[in-house]
Amino acid sequence: MNNLLLQTGFYTIVSEETNGSTELKTRIRFNAGSEVFKGHFPEFPVVPGVCLLEIVKELISSSYKSKILIKAVAGIKYLSVINPLNTPEVIFHIVFGETDGKSCSANIYVINDSTVYMKANKLEFFIGSEQEQN
Repeated sequence: MNNLLLQTGFYTIVSEETNGSTELKTRIRFNAGSEVFKGHFPEFPVVPGVCLLEIVKELISSSYKSKILIKAVAGIKYLSVINPLNTPEVIFHIVFGETDGKSCSANIYVINDSTVYMKANKLEFFIGSEQEQN
């Protein structure tokens, strides 16, 4: 598994809570000093949406202890900007659907207190390496 953003220090995992194989809640802390924020944006750092999706991928991959490949997403909404100086921690709440062992789907919420930052509906993914999917 390649957890690039975790390995480069973009974020750290503060806590993780699971409800069997149906739900994962992971509290993460952003590193406001990360190189990513020097370009996005130096005086007003904002967590890029693509990074939120990559974190989702890394968390699911870690949960399944296997590489995953995102196949499709029915809908994704970025509802609020995350400035790591003002909002250093958020919770990734992942609710898994049924799985056949090779693929699965999930609904994802990135939240903190009463704010929803991102929602992804029916994110579908393959479990295992890309070579196993062919």
